[in-house]
Amino acid sequence: MKMPSLTCALLCIVLLTGCDASEETEPVAKQPAAVQTPTPVATAAADGTALAPGTWDITEDAYGAQAKFGVSPSQNSIIISCKSSVDALTISIRSDSAASEAWRLDAGGEAARIDLQTDGNPDFPYMVAQIDQGLGIIHALGEQGQVFTLTSPQGERLQFPSHPGIRRVISACN
Repeated sequence: MKMPSLTCALLCIVLLTGCDASEETEPVAKQPAAVQTPTPVATAAADGTALAPGTWDITEDAYGAQAKFGVSPSQNSIIISCKSSVDALTISIRSDSAASEAWRLDAGGEAARIDLQTDGNPDFPYMVAQIDQGLGIIHALGEQGQVFTLTSPQGERLQFPSHPGIRRVISACN
């Protein structure tokens, strides 16, 4: 009785080896490698006007966080910072003005008045204001791909791309 099962096994081997493995098969289409695309950054305001030149630099440490925008570390147009010991966001705008001024902030479809005071620094003068980080307009500064505008009392407009790193600065105040 062992003969039929041995014959069956040999027959299967012969049939399997008789298959031509060299038959041409359709090549599998090679999938392109995944490429990460950068997050969109606004390059102009909605009305087509240019933004202030520079890039954002976000830093954090044990004392708080800062978002600086400018063409170089010594030429920041705006600094948004929060020290963990202070429950308010500080906005500093590069300005040679010696008097207090009320500026307008437009972001996320909202507008707010910001009362700025001079910091008294003759080498790198800034106008500074502390703002409640809970305001909705402040959170709009961290929306990717958007633009926010600061307008001086004289009508000069400074437009900046928003940046998600600003959210980390806002969170440092909590």
